[in-house]
Amino acid sequence: MKSKTASLPKRTLIRDSWPFVRYVRDSGRYQVDTRTKGGGGSRKWYATQEQALEAARIASEQKKEFGAASYRNDGLAAFGWTVPQAIAFVIEHLRKTTASKPIASAVAALLSLRAQESCSARYLESLRYELARFAKTFDGKTLAEIKVSDIANYLSDAATAGARNTRRKHLVTLFSFGVKEKWTSENPAKEIGRLKEKFDVQTLTAEQMTRLLASCDALPEPAAGAMRAYIALAGFAGIRPEELHRLDWQDVNLPTGSAFIRAEVSKVAEARAVPLSENCKAWLATSSTRSGLVAPKAGFRYRFDAVRATAGYSVRGHEGEEWQSDVLRHSFASYWLAIHKNRAELAEHMGNSAKIIGKHYRRVLPLTEAQAWFEIFPAMDAEAKILRIR
Repeated sequence: MKSKTASLPKRTLIRDSWPFVRYVRDSGRYQVDTRTKGGGGSRKWYATQEQALEAARIASEQKKEFGAASYRNDGLAAFGWTVPQAIAFVIEHLRKTTASKPIASAVAALLSLRAQESCSARYLESLRYELARFAKTFDGKTLAEIKVSDIANYLSDAATAGARNTRRKHLVTLFSFGVKEKWTSENPAKEIGRLKEKFDVQTLTAEQMTRLLASCDALPEPAAGAMRAYIALAGFAGIRPEELHRLDWQDVNLPTGSAFIRAEVSKVAEARAVPLSENCKAWLATSSTRSGLVAPKAGFRYRFDAVRATAGYSVRGHEGEEWQSDVLRHSFASYWLAIHKNRAELAEHMGNSAKIIGKHYRRVLPLTEAQAWFEIFPAMDAEAKILRIR
């Protein structure tokens, strides 16, 4: 015996004029047929009759406005598009880009806003440098024209995962600002994920540190003394390089054995007092000039490269040992921890969280190597050391 549904027609005509709408029993869906005698058009499926009739109505209006030829473009048909759909897309694109902002102008507006806020000088410098580079790369384009693929290509030449993540972070900031200002509707930088950064702590040996400090003598005074001060504060006190460029001698107290890192000097905008080891004080005392900035940034890179090249490291084409980023600060932390075994106190000295210290400095170094590190003194007798410090 046949079922009642088997006796029903397979297709029921819902709309009897172009575009035709039919209910297809086997699929339980509604078909909208926009095909024309001259070719073009297609058949599309919808879950409800209301959706199908609405699609048919729109197609009918498009045909009246643009003609049947709108459904016979073979080039667009290859992508499943009609001429009206293509026109609508272009209009929307033009609407977005016309209302958008040139990248250079958006960058200038963002930097102006951030300069008025309580942002650190280091952050502003990094933001300004990176966004200026981005604006130059995409000169003449607006925010709305930038795609995810553009961001991906831009990030691809970053030297390290850390550098790439920093670039991405600044671009996310720029496009978030653009979305807020309604210069773009999307943030393509957010679609690019962060890379996992590999943090491998490297340390210098006491012999390497001694050689590095001795190589400062290749510079004339007072540059030699300033470079010894920079290396000593980085390697024997763990102060960050960018903080040392902003640190003033008035905040370095040799008699009490401490350096005060003001909030405006600190990378994290938090003041802290850093204790100075005896050998650190002794090396600082060799500086003939103890006023103004400890390590002025002007010409610093040239002087530091000269010292490292003399010490046998590879810099600016000079062949030698590889110099690891932040190796002086990492050496201090590793050797200090081997002696004192107090991560919370080390975090306070270095201006880090205890979590970061625990994550990055887990390798236990031999106590004898750590003691040798803090026994590196300049070649002078004890009486001379005391006089220098005073």
